[in-house]
Amino acid sequence: MKPLHFPQLLTLLGLMLWAGTSADVRADGRLSPRLPEWNQLNEYRPWTGKNGRVLTAKFMHRKDDTLFLMIRGREAPTPVNINGLSSTTRLWFERCIKQRDAERIRRDKRRAMQAAEKKAPGGPTSLKLRPGQVVEVSADKKVEVAGRSEVPHDQVTRRNVPNFNQADYGKKASDCVPNSYAMFISWWHTSGWVKMPESRKAADKQVDWLHDRLSRRMKTRNNSGTRASRLAENMQQFFREEMHTPVAFTHRFDYDYSPENLAKYTQGANATVLYVTTYSGRKKQGGHAVTLKIAKPDGSIEFNTWGMSLTGKIKRIPGEESMSYELRKKIPSYEIELDVGTRLPEWFIDQEQRFVLEASEYDCISVLTPYLPDSADGK
Repeated sequence: MKPLHFPQLLTLLGLMLWAGTSADVRADGRLSPRLPEWNQLNEYRPWTGKNGRVLTAKFMHRKDDTLFLMIRGREAPTPVNINGLSSTTRLWFERCIKQRDAERIRRDKRRAMQAAEKKAPGGPTSLKLRPGQVVEVSADKKVEVAGRSEVPHDQVTRRNVPNFNQADYGKKASDCVPNSYAMFISWWHTSGWVKMPESRKAADKQVDWLHDRLSRRMKTRNNSGTRASRLAENMQQFFREEMHTPVAFTHRFDYDYSPENLAKYTQGANATVLYVTTYSGRKKQGGHAVTLKIAKPDGSIEFNTWGMSLTGKIKRIPGEESMSYELRKKIPSYEIELDVGTRLPEWFIDQEQRFVLEASEYDCISVLTPYLPDSADGK
């Protein structure tokens, strides 16, 4: 057996330490899974810059493109521009932030479910909503809203949802979430269910205004996108401070993206946003949000994104499953196969663009449901 050199010894030692800390013994003698990766944000670890320089620090907070890192031995955080990090460190950081936000969503969902069960054990949750209020509800809990009603389904034509290209109106490269909701809110406005301020009469001005205000309220950033964990809170600020509408809303995340479940949420005036993972050929690109207009139990789907109105079918990827940490089980992976003959821009074809649904990437459905007041006074 050949002797190990020092770097190899370090690698072996690291693997041994990782294996030894990958599980903890609980009081009942069972093994608990190792801590999630995002917990490393709270620990001192190496941060590598593009220039190869390495800092030993832990993450404190972020402001736009600036990360504040507490370097070991210092008393105050040091600002570091995220664009100055190496690609490996930056990808690790973005992945951890995504995992952390998903954990916050799970925590908020658990709290909402526990509160709902206390209010109405075994039955539907009864809510009395105020104008502009957005309440987070559990995906598996029925909700009854006192004094308010959903838009009758026979008065809704979801194919009328407009199609906006975020590149035309948005001011940030990653504002797919604000763009998706802007389409639905504009649709609600033209349908007479929600009204935008009178000063925004020109259609193009309305869309530009929507993008700007939604991006601000959702705190969308070029590098990290939109924080989903505070979506309901941020949307409530938008509707109360920007729209002044008598309509109230519920919001829910559902991590079961099967065709049957998608069909359930593309009813009535729901603003249904589908979070997918995009690929360029076989290379994973990242998360993306699309405006889901129609979905049927057989997998047929219609959605808007990047200025395109697309139709296709959700088809299961044979043999591929991934773990849904929210559902605590493995679920199938799907790909959206666009209809043959769909006219696509050259860049889309050249990049071999694909839309995939993967549980491990926290792909899910986000549903904002408007409730109109039953009485004329709008309360």
